[in-house]
Amino acid sequence: MPRQLSEVEKAQIVSRIEEGWSIRAVAQLYNRNKKTILKIKQRWEQEDSLKRKIGSGRPKLTNPEQDAAFLGYLRNNPFATVRDAVIDTAFPASQPTASRRATKFRRFMGNNTCVLGRA
Repeated sequence: MPRQLSEVEKAQIVSRIEEGWSIRAVAQLYNRNKKTILKIKQRWEQEDSLKRKIGSGRPKLTNPEQDAAFLGYLRNNPFATVRDAVIDTAFPASQPTASRRATKFRRFMGNNTCVLGRA
């Protein structure tokens, strides 16, 4: 699946359509579905905006308290595995999500002692 279009790319799309390019030609140029190009055009005409709506995208599975408990556990138990942290804090996200969050936390803290074990 292609990545999301940037605002610059969306502006270029609108510009090409206004220059007289067909929806089909623009869709082929950007390797997108015609419906995607049409939605960009319609949003520009109706809302005069190319930005994504606030809150669009997948919502987080965890809340700030759950994140704090999970990361606090890793901070206080630097040699614990991510699996241990997930079990002991009842972290509701999947193991890969927990590992990603732990890795980001580790990088942010500059701490490489957290064990990212999988089981």
